[in-house]
Amino acid sequence: MMQKFWMTIATWILARIDSSKPKTVAFYEALAKHMVSIAIDPVILRHNPVGKLSPIEVWLSQRGPNEAYPGEWHCPGSLVRPGERESAVFERVSNKELHARISDFKFCGYYFHNERRGPFLIMVFLVQIEGEPKNGKWWPVNDLPQNIIEHHLQNSIPLALRQMAIQEVIGPK
Repeated sequence: MMQKFWMTIATWILARIDSSKPKTVAFYEALAKHMVSIAIDPVILRHNPVGKLSPIEVWLSQRGPNEAYPGEWHCPGSLVRPGERESAVFERVSNKELHARISDFKFCGYYFHNERRGPFLIMVFLVQIEGEPKNGKWWPVNDLPQNIIEHHLQNSIPLALRQMAIQEVIGPK
């Protein structure tokens, strides 16, 4: 009985929220437990510039102490906000996490991931950047840190590596 009451109240409140106004992180986190959130993982790969036969590297940044997965390394990314296109997410990640412009991107695939914050559909893109990113470091893909977000290790990075291999064989377009 109380569950139905609170659902009615929540529905009434949500119907009155102006969808054109920005929302807080807490707002999205509260909703995320009850719906599928869409996230974009832009994965940055390069051939190690030291030598032609050197391993491929991936750019990872480390999560802050007050973020989900505190202290873990990850591919910088973000949730898709209502009404956004992937280009807006890339711009936000460029400005807030990389401090380098994402200049090109190629869709690699998607996967589903469930966690305490709720279910996620994660779209993975292989991206090119202009300049050197900040707040992270390049890691050889065959020697990644132990404290990396598991689903990035198992899904995001392999999807981008597959796309990189395809592009190297048939070309970027």
